[in-house]
Amino acid sequence: MTNKFDSFLTEYLKAYWLRPVSALVRTLEAMELRLYDIPAAGSLELGCGDGVNSYIAKGGTLPLLFDAFRSMPLPTAEQFFSGTLDVYNSFKDDAYSNFTFAPKVLWETALDHKQALLDKAHLLNCHQQLICHSFNAPLPLASESFNFIFSNSLYWATNRELLVKEIFRVLRPGGKCKFVIINKTFADFMTWNVLKAHEFRKYLDMGRHEHYASLLEWSVWANEFTDAGFAVDKIIPEFNRSLVHMQEFHDLREISPLTAQMTRGLSEEALREVKTKWIEYFLYLFGAMYREGYFKTEMDEANYVIFELSRPA
Repeated sequence: MTNKFDSFLTEYLKAYWLRPVSALVRTLEAMELRLYDIPAAGSLELGCGDGVNSYIAKGGTLPLLFDAFRSMPLPTAEQFFSGTLDVYNSFKDDAYSNFTFAPKVLWETALDHKQALLDKAHLLNCHQQLICHSFNAPLPLASESFNFIFSNSLYWATNRELLVKEIFRVLRPGGKCKFVIINKTFADFMTWNVLKAHEFRKYLDMGRHEHYASLLEWSVWANEFTDAGFAVDKIIPEFNRSLVHMQEFHDLREISPLTAQMTRGLSEEALREVKTKWIEYFLYLFGAMYREGYFKTEMDEANYVIFELSRPA
């Protein structure tokens, strides 16, 4: 299991090296999801973003110099800390012109509401179809057309009842789903609430607390899934309090546009050298924490849960 942790973390650090705790979180999630066991045929990802997260979770590998920050703008401090500008919702062809991915279908269909992120996902060459569409409207997909559906973004939905019904509609009888859901307790450990006595909390939060439209107890999601007709096959606890604290306070989010800008000034040789060492350092540190069980999570302390669902045949 340690080898799987190291291999996933290496790939996620390539992509998210300037946000190392984000790479760690995605690593732990990918190990539980086991998406690499899911056939591409008949698969759907809802909320794929730039595609990098699920590409790695499916077993994809990245060139060392590829990362998710190459198109990131450098906003003013006011724009950035107010959260009015999504610095990840940006794509520039010339920032990724040196990277070519051989065709390898990992997903039949993927959907997201941000076209810039889908343009970036297209680079990975691993989707048969990419669709720009919002969760909060009926899905533009035929009924009973997918064997497997994945999402780690359902909690963004404002029309949750419609979305769950639509997912059930497009899933074939006997089909499976895996969904990563943020539990309501997550909010208790966000900077917005931990630092509620301080006005500056809004600069660390960057408006994130307002974006979780469906931040609910996991049991509410379980009831809504069963009400829609799904069978809940398994619930996996994820993301203990220590990991939330790491992500909220130690993920270098506050300086990521600056570090992204700094790396653009490096030669390819210098970038390769510093990134190799960066990955080495965090593999060493996070690996030690993982081996000691620091990230192990019981159900009563889960701030994320993974739902494994099926539609009865």
